[in-house]
Amino acid sequence: MKTQSSSKNKVLIWITCFFSLLVQFTYGQDFNILVFHETNGFRHTGAINASISMLEELGSNTDHDTWSVDNTRDASVFTTENLANYEVVIFSNTTGGGLLDDNQQAAMEAFIQNGGGFLGFHSATDTYRNTNAVSSWPWYNELVGAIVQTSPNHTSNNLPGVMNVLANHPVVNHIGNVGDTWEHEEEWYYWELNGGQLSDTNENLLEVQSTGNQSYDATRPITWLKEFDGGRSFYTALGHNGSTYNDNIPFREMVEKAVLWVSDRLDIDEPVNDCGNNLTSQWTDLLENDLDCWEVWMGVPHSTTGLPGSSSNVTNGSGTPLGLNNDPTNVFSIIEENGEKQLYITGEVYGGLTTLNEYDNYHLSMEFKWGELKWEPRLDRLRDSGILYHANGDHGTFWDVWKSSLEFQVQEGDLGDYIGLAGTQGLVPSENNGGLTFTPMAPLNTGTLIRAGSNPELPNGEWNLLEIIVIGDRAIHYVNGVMVNALQDATWNGNSVTSGQIQIQSEGAELYYRNIRIKSETEFPSEDVATLGWGDDPTTPICTANAPIGEMIALRKSGGDQKWITIAEGNSNLIANGEEADRALFYVEEHTNGCIALKSVSTDKYIQVVGTNRNAAIRATGNAPGTWENFGWEQKGSNQVALKSLFNNGWIQANWNVDNSTLFPLGDADGTWETFDYEIINNVSENTLVHITKLNAPGFAIDGDHDGANAQNVYLWSENEANVNQQWIEIDRGNGYYSYQKQGTNFCIDGDKDGANGQNVYLWTCMDNNQNQHWQKVAVGNGAFKLIKRNAPGFAINGGNNGGNGQNVNLYDSSNTSENLQWVITPIEDTKAPEVSNDGSVVLYPNPIINNVTIQGAENSIIRVYNMNGKVVVTKNISSNDETINLGKLSSGMYYAKINGSRSVSTIKIVKQ
Repeated sequence: MKTQSSSKNKVLIWITCFFSLLVQFTYGQDFNILVFHETNGFRHTGAINASISMLEELGSNTDHDTWSVDNTRDASVFTTENLANYEVVIFSNTTGGGLLDDNQQAAMEAFIQNGGGFLGFHSATDTYRNTNAVSSWPWYNELVGAIVQTSPNHTSNNLPGVMNVLANHPVVNHIGNVGDTWEHEEEWYYWELNGGQLSDTNENLLEVQSTGNQSYDATRPITWLKEFDGGRSFYTALGHNGSTYNDNIPFREMVEKAVLWVSDRLDIDEPVNDCGNNLTSQWTDLLENDLDCWEVWMGVPHSTTGLPGSSSNVTNGSGTPLGLNNDPTNVFSIIEENGEKQLYITGEVYGGLTTLNEYDNYHLSMEFKWGELKWEPRLDRLRDSGILYHANGDHGTFWDVWKSSLEFQVQEGDLGDYIGLAGTQGLVPSENNGGLTFTPMAPLNTGTLIRAGSNPELPNGEWNLLEIIVIGDRAIHYVNGVMVNALQDATWNGNSVTSGQIQIQSEGAELYYRNIRIKSETEFPSEDVATLGWGDDPTTPICTANAPIGEMIALRKSGGDQKWITIAEGNSNLIANGEEADRALFYVEEHTNGCIALKSVSTDKYIQVVGTNRNAAIRATGNAPGTWENFGWEQKGSNQVALKSLFNNGWIQANWNVDNSTLFPLGDADGTWETFDYEIINNVSENTLVHITKLNAPGFAIDGDHDGANAQNVYLWSENEANVNQQWIEIDRGNGYYSYQKQGTNFCIDGDKDGANGQNVYLWTCMDNNQNQHWQKVAVGNGAFKLIKRNAPGFAINGGNNGGNGQNVNLYDSSNTSENLQWVITPIEDTKAPEVSNDGSVVLYPNPIINNVTIQGAENSIIRVYNMNGKVVVTKNISSNDETINLGKLSSGMYYAKINGSRSVSTIKIVKQ
């Protein structure tokens, strides 16, 4: 019988003592983890030691199940019996191959297959990356989830990086939610080339954004986890430096929760799905509770269904809606396909699936695909549905089916179109290309339908991702990640609307929805905000309280040639090239988005920028005060101002080094070139209403014919001072020059460009700085005047020989002494207005007025009262056919009123006593 030598006995005693020291289980701890840190390559000594200390510290946290930590470089601990004492094995910065033999590898595989947990730090993916037998372990590569590439393996150390959160998972929810970022300095691993690989079974939690210019520098996963071969695995490529384990609190908390997750000990409070009643930054699944988050309103069935209340026309009110929660054929139902819930809509009856809750400031996301079936009345039409948001009011307001709402159109080829239903609408930047189409930076329009700007729809039968982000009264539509429409200034019956229910339509087509989710949102994607030019929050513009709202002003350069601002003929650009007599005048109005808009007195147009193009001149071409016409007013002194576009953030400037300079929104700050003097035009002398007769034919007067239009001829007609066509507002342009504006219109006597004998005089839109409309009054005796053209002084207004109705008025040599060029200009007394003014459609009385005036025949119109300068002094809405308004605030004098109805415009002279 053989006996063991004493030396062998000593070895056995030593091994026994080693294991007794290695496996020192701390009584009172809930479970044990094993940290393995052998290396067969580069050794991250500082990181390894720091990781062990960190794990020991985290294991003592009694806020969760606690753990004890054993660590070793000795692979002999990898036996089935020994690993049974642990719930988690961690490879902390292991490197190289050949660390475990075949039996030890088998024990590790059995540990995972029996439900064990695994963590890998940093270079755990630089372990077993070669293809030779000793250095190859494919099972391990799949467990850890990757192999780092070679040549190069990684970036330089301590390279700043930005990581994106990819999943709302408890292990990383302290870092943020999907879309949030985390900054960190690291040696960032590569996976793409030279033996690198990534498993396609990883559930990625974090990715690092691009770290350089090479293909392998592109955005790539950096942390993940997964269920694998019966157990659980977590890996992070972070952790090259010891400081990460010692000091980086988000990293430490991530590892702490990862240990608990792989050991299935992480307490996850299952949130109660409240259908988004209290939205958070976490997604709420609106189908999780089946249809408990929704109510159903069914409209009028088509006659082909045989249902009660049916009609052959389901949208004209001829049938009876099925009503609330009465869906006899289960148009809306929940089905399961491949283990997931889907909303199935047959489309057989028009209806709306409506959320019980109202929402504001949210991100709504869902996927849909078309089915095959179609139903009357859309059997031969495109498949159709829709997502309605800001849904308010009663069910069945629109077509007996849907609420007042904004629609994200879901129709074949038209995903993301904007439609306003039943008094709800928004403003959409759009251009008319055979129909309004969403176009970023284009003028704002509203309408019942504005087409999506692109069509990224996938073929029928494939799932499409639809998203709506709503913040305040703005919304953006997305299809498959592409912005296809956007609106702002949403209103419902004229009032701002920022919240409402959500409805999903049934509209004659079979379709499916899944992953209907909603979460709170506070801001739009920055790249889309830039594309739309929404820029700064329009509710907080740069604007002081000193803006002279309601006043008329003129502007000039504060330095340089100090010229007054004029409006160029033709392109309507603003140019600093005028003398005082030439200057343009502007009304200062309060803008609906805050701050101001400037409206030209002469052209009745608003000054505007050209979208985001700061190299385009400021121009007076805006038809309404939209976003391009929105300016900030920054008071610089008692009579100085700087103006900033609130659309493209450019300050308006005029180059002081250039005479007659055009204005551009090129300023980055309110400096000297961006400073303008302004003058409030107060106490302007009332312009005179005059009647102009021919000296040598006093029975004939200058007549502008009915109404007014560009190029409408001016001629002689039998003199009648009471004839409004022969009444002219004489506007003093300074230095002896005058313009003659046809009473009740915005058209002036114009001599056209240059001058020539016989060149006709006609009407043209009045413009302050248009010298074709400036006439010098030169007295010739006998109380008569010549009217000499300012920019062609060799020519004056000529009435031709004698006089006759319809005889043209033209230009002729101003040096000619003929009385054909001589005119008697007589002020019209304003005290003989009729008691009752009747233009054939609208009646206004009494006239003259003291305080109140009654207007008949002008239901649903607007009355604007103008003084003789052409400035609006009163604006009122008229809602009935017999309405009395108060004009008592007007000072005594003559005015004219324009009454704009839906079909006609009436102009009536009124006298205030």
